[in-house]
Amino acid sequence: MVLNTLCNQRGPGRDEGPGVWFLLPSVDVVVVLGAFALAGWRGVRLPAALGWALAPALVAVRLLRAGDGLIRLNYYRPLNLYLDLPLLPELARLLATTVPAGKLALGAIGVVVGLALALGLAGVAAIHAQRALAARAGPRWLLVAGVTTCLALTPLWPSVDALHVGLFGQSVVPPLVQQARFALAASDLRRDKSAAIQATQERLRATGGDLARLRRANVFVFFVESYGATVFRLPSHVARLRPALQAFDDRMNRDGLAVATGLLDSPTYGGGSWLAHATLASGVRIHDGLEFAVLRQSRPAPRTLASFFRDAGYRTVLVQPGTTRPWPEGEVSGFGRKYYASDFDYRGRPFGWATMPDQFVIDFIHRREVAPATQPLFIEYALVGSHAPWNEQAPVIADWSRIGDGSVFNTVKPRAFPVTWQNLGEAGPAYIESIISDLDVLAAYITRLADRRALFIVLGDHQPPGNVSGDDPSPAVPVHLISGDRDLVDSFAADGYSPGMYPPAGGATAGMETFLPVFLARASAGRVSQIPEP
Repeated sequence: MVLNTLCNQRGPGRDEGPGVWFLLPSVDVVVVLGAFALAGWRGVRLPAALGWALAPALVAVRLLRAGDGLIRLNYYRPLNLYLDLPLLPELARLLATTVPAGKLALGAIGVVVGLALALGLAGVAAIHAQRALAARAGPRWLLVAGVTTCLALTPLWPSVDALHVGLFGQSVVPPLVQQARFALAASDLRRDKSAAIQATQERLRATGGDLARLRRANVFVFFVESYGATVFRLPSHVARLRPALQAFDDRMNRDGLAVATGLLDSPTYGGGSWLAHATLASGVRIHDGLEFAVLRQSRPAPRTLASFFRDAGYRTVLVQPGTTRPWPEGEVSGFGRKYYASDFDYRGRPFGWATMPDQFVIDFIHRREVAPATQPLFIEYALVGSHAPWNEQAPVIADWSRIGDGSVFNTVKPRAFPVTWQNLGEAGPAYIESIISDLDVLAAYITRLADRRALFIVLGDHQPPGNVSGDDPSPAVPVHLISGDRDLVDSFAADGYSPGMYPPAGGATAGMETFLPVFLARASAGRVSQIPEP
């Protein structure tokens, strides 16, 4: 039973099948027990050390299964050791900034103790099975009878998937083979992606894209963390967000601003914001860390959305308050000025994962860049206030003149929600409140800016984790266009955008990589050909 559970139990996840499915005999355990039985039948005494040697492998299988279950639950994809293991330091940083130190220490101790217990239990179970099958014929015949029965009944349940092979638990060998194949194919994948990037770059160079249609108006892009299409689909999310979206739309209309909304398929789900940023910037779909590395290392440096603005005489600014250490994002983005966490001189407190409130970030950049600007601006913000786990959120300061260096946030009570990583599936209300807060801040800023010529682009980077998105596997995120230039906003109707804050219902959703060629086509005076996905 212990060996079977270690090999079969995948962990938290969806589509797990019957609640006791992991009691089915594991193919891998059957092979191990069969080897023990064969040795006993042949009179070969296996050393007890063999049982202890098997223990780490059995626990590793359990960790692999659990990791795959968690990845599928939250990100709608299988575990990929080649891509996911390098992200473990990011997971550690995320936990360090969202979990109290005491709880984190206790959790770390619990993990160590749990692994030690699992190793001990696996070793004892393996030795016990080894001795029983070596000493007596009864257990060997029982094993043969059990396996024969499962084989005979398998045609009644012929399913083959990640969990089952008929009446047997799926072996760990196929997923390990897939992992090995991906690692071996990494060089070919890099070469193919590099060719796709170069092909897109050639098309971009041929298009021109002078942005003359903008008439040197400022353009602001706001990536809102985890702002996914689930807010338009999950009934509980819709009920809470609809009034906020309507209020935003009404406020824009009162100020003479046109609004249009579409959907774009993000290249990532539940995390990996930098993949969405890179996809929007380059016009190439960047799915994972391998493809991101290829894009970042491309020479010459890829031409990006920011570089088009730079060439059109704009000052280009990247704003990433969640970046607390050197990060290669700026190397592929083409921005002339980059603001990371240490550049903000923030004197307030952090709120959950967010190093500082989004309202402070927007106000700081306005005072530092927008107000004194002597040339048109292209500014891209990565707002982080709506980052999981949403347990602690900054309140909105009604009087923006009080924001200053952010010390005012030391004096206000944070909005607290009973959410932890353990009960993230109950975080829906907290998640929606974080989105509403960002919409309130953006509405206040857009109308406060009083720049009717500017174009504001507000979009999500990816869906929230799967246990918050309501089992919605779509990677779609909303994108809102807002400007006093109604003709410009209306011109996006041909590209699938609808008036107002709600996206069009139904129909296929374009990939986020299509935004760059579409934008160039609408924002440039001459005709710009569309760039198909590589």
